[in-house]
Amino acid sequence: MHYASPSTASPSRTLDTLGLDEDGTPIPSRLLGPILVGVLLNSFVYGIVFLHWIQYTLGRNRDSRYLRGLVHWCFLLDTAHSGAALWMIWHYAVDNFANYDYLTTTLWPVSATPLFVGAVSAPIQHLFAWRIKQFTHSWWICGVLSALSTASLALGVVAAAEGLKRHDIQSSHRLIPLIDSWLGAAMVCDVVVAVLLYSHLWKIKTGFRSTDTVVGRLMRSSLETTALSALFCILYLTTFTVLPKTTFSVMFAMPLGRVYTGTLLATLNSRSTLREELFGVSSVNNDPLGDAFHISERMRRGPTEVAINVEQEIQMEDVEEVDFKQLRQDRRSRALRSKDSKDSKRGSTELEFGAV
Repeated sequence: MHYASPSTASPSRTLDTLGLDEDGTPIPSRLLGPILVGVLLNSFVYGIVFLHWIQYTLGRNRDSRYLRGLVHWCFLLDTAHSGAALWMIWHYAVDNFANYDYLTTTLWPVSATPLFVGAVSAPIQHLFAWRIKQFTHSWWICGVLSALSTASLALGVVAAAEGLKRHDIQSSHRLIPLIDSWLGAAMVCDVVVAVLLYSHLWKIKTGFRSTDTVVGRLMRSSLETTALSALFCILYLTTFTVLPKTTFSVMFAMPLGRVYTGTLLATLNSRSTLREELFGVSSVNNDPLGDAFHISERMRRGPTEVAINVEQEIQMEDVEEVDFKQLRQDRRSRALRSKDSKDSKRGSTELEFGAV
C-alpha cells in the first residue's frame, strides 16, 4: 500500500486545493465519497431505465425501426457507461484501498462522461426537434434545435478528448470552459423544446374534458421531463465550475445520460395510457407488462364494450335490411315505368304506321 507523503503546509485553503487537506493529503470525503454517491445514484436511475426498456421491448408497438434502434442504442450506451462506473468504484475502493494518492487520479469513465451523455442526448433531442417540425411545419425551428444539439455533441466530444488527456484531478479546472459550453448548449436545447411543446399543446385545447385532461398531462410531462434533465445539467455545471478540484460534479454527471434515456422511454411507454384516457379503450395487447397490473379493470370494462358492439351491429343490420327493401321496391317501380313507357311508345308507333 502506498501513502501520500506530507507536503509543505499551505497557509490557506484555496479553490485549487479543496480536495486536499492543509498537509496536501487527499481527502476521501471530497474525492471518493462523491464518486460513490454518483455511482449509487446512477445505478438507481439505470434500474428505472431498465424497467422502462423491458416494458417498451415487450410492448407490441408499431414504431419504425429507426425509433426502435434509437431506444436500443441509448440503452446500450447506458449499460456500457453504468458498467464502467461500477468498475471505477471497484478500482478506487478495492484495488487501491487506502492508497490516498490514487484518489487524485481521474479514471476514464469520468473523463468520457461528456461523450456518453452527448451520444445519448443528441439523437433524443433531434427526435423531439423532428416531432416539433411535424406540428409547426417550420424547418427553421427544427434547424435551430438541430444546430444546438449538434453543437452540444461536438463540445461534449472535445471535452471528453481533453479530459482523457488529463489524469490528475488538480488540472481539471482547465476544462471549465468546455464543460460549461457543452452543458449550456444542451440545457438551452432542452428548454426550447419544452417551451415549444408546451405552447403547442396549449393551443390545441378543445374544450372537451377528456381531451383537455390528456393535453394537460402531456403539458405537465413535457415540463417535468425537461426540468429533470435541466436540473442535473445545472447542478453538474455549478459543482464543476465552483469545485473543479473535487469530484462533487460526478454525483450529477454519471446519471445524466440515464435521465435522457428515461425521458424518452417514459414518453414512449405513456402512449397506451394516454390513448386509453382519450378514446376509452387501449389497443389490444399493446403493453403486456403494464396490462398485467390492471386485470380487474380490463375485466370490468369488457362486458360493457361487448354489449355496445353487439347493439351497434344489430342496429346496422336493421338499417341495412330496410335499405335493401326500399332499394328493391324502387327498382321494381322503375322497371314497371320503363315497361309502360316502352309499351306506350310501341303503341303510338303502331298507330302511326296504321294511319299511313
